[in-house]
Amino acid sequence: MLTLVNHFSLFCAKRDPGIDWSTITQHEEGICDCLCSDYEDIEQNNNVKQKSLEWLENKGYLKPYNIENAWNFPIQRYQLHWPIIKEKLAVESPILLKPLSLKPLSLKEISQR
Repeated sequence: MLTLVNHFSLFCAKRDPGIDWSTITQHEEGICDCLCSDYEDIEQNNNVKQKSLEWLENKGYLKPYNIENAWNFPIQRYQLHWPIIKEKLAVESPILLKPLSLKPLSLKEISQR
């Protein structure tokens, strides 16, 4: 029986699955771009990282995600496409975190904690 990581490695054929697997398992809300700091441990070359993300997009695992950034720097961002990931890799999307209370805390309440 294949483990999930082995299955993903085989699916990626002769590619290094590090960036691909990191995107699926470690990115909050599945949003990423070639400048994500956690990719530095896997690959230092931004062109190689961008090619990996483009490969994932071509395979349907990522979809373009257009959002302004704080640096006003044009960069292609992506978001995980969970239906494809679930279908091809049998990986469920993470459960969305919800606050325990919908009532915002006042500064007084925060300082008492």
